[in-house]
Amino acid sequence: MSEDSAKYAVSLEKTYRDKPIVDGKCIKIPSQATQQVHKRSEGLSFNGIVVLEVVGYVLSGKHYRAIARCRCPFDSAEFLAYLTHVHSGMKKSCGCSTDRLHAESASRHGDALPKSKFHWLYRFWSGVQHRCYSTDPKYRLYVGRAPLEPFWSDYPAFKRQWLAVRGDACPMPGESLDRTDNNARYSLENLRFASRSQQAQNMSNTLYAVGPENLTVAIAKLYQESGSCVKYTTGLSRVRRGERKLEVAFESADLAGWEAVC
Repeated sequence: MSEDSAKYAVSLEKTYRDKPIVDGKCIKIPSQATQQVHKRSEGLSFNGIVVLEVVGYVLSGKHYRAIARCRCPFDSAEFLAYLTHVHSGMKKSCGCSTDRLHAESASRHGDALPKSKFHWLYRFWSGVQHRCYSTDPKYRLYVGRAPLEPFWSDYPAFKRQWLAVRGDACPMPGESLDRTDNNARYSLENLRFASRSQQAQNMSNTLYAVGPENLTVAIAKLYQESGSCVKYTTGLSRVRRGERKLEVAFESADLAGWEAVC
């Protein structure tokens, strides 16, 4: 038995109130019949994983769980796993298969790797795919804003089109891609680099105000540029209750002439 296996093995010599102790914790021991059923898995292969030895049991909630020493089907390394995870197929390797899948996905274009120059572009494209085509109800507003151009469905094609239209442009620190018109679909012409505060002012629930020369500006932006001492949430609450004049809602002369658009 290896050192790692011995860590999880049940020591019947050390007991507390007739219950075995492993790593200082009392655990329950299954019946001899159940242990024999677990032992039958030794030497068998499940989805390529070979169960070498059932080394013991650990307490999980109110139930015990068998720990098995297994051999990985890919690199023949030995590792410990819950026997139920091996039986069900939840455990597929010692962990090397996950690393291999990540490497394969990154080798297609390389931008999935965090150190890639265009990792930010891949993350944006991946986020668009997730939001616009997700069945999750919280993304229902994005269904009608999915891109129409066919190149959006394939990242390498999307990247080639981006470089052709936007060149080698990259976001500054603290910026990311955002839609210029929040109510329009995703398209290369409707994208801009924006900070988090700018994106917060360009949401579907953003409130706007009309000022001199019929200029329309987000109330949040006007508040940041004003010298108001009133909390933004307080002034916004007054606007939502019907006070359209920002000078009154935020108690600032800098906002004179601006009225909320309801």
